[in-house]
Amino acid sequence: MENKLIILFENEDFLIVDKPWGTTVNRSDTTSGEVTLQDLVEEYVPSISSFPNDSDEFEKRSGIVHRTDKETSGILIVAKN
Repeated sequence: MENKLIILFENEDFLIVDKPWGTTVNRSDTTSGEVTLQDLVEEYVPSISSFPNDSDEFEKRSGIVHRTDKETSGILIVAKN
């Protein structure tokens, strides 16, 4: 993985990003040391990662609306607010 967020579209409410093959979307216990798309999104939009620890599952995913398998490429939507 190239560790670079590929933004196809952005406005004040959401991002549309390209998810390359081989990229894990969300952090989990099994992604130790691996850079995920969630990490790249949080680096690009730091306010996304500021949800409290008791946030619901959606907020813990840093605004990523849906996800695909690591082996699948595609376009994902990320809510910024």
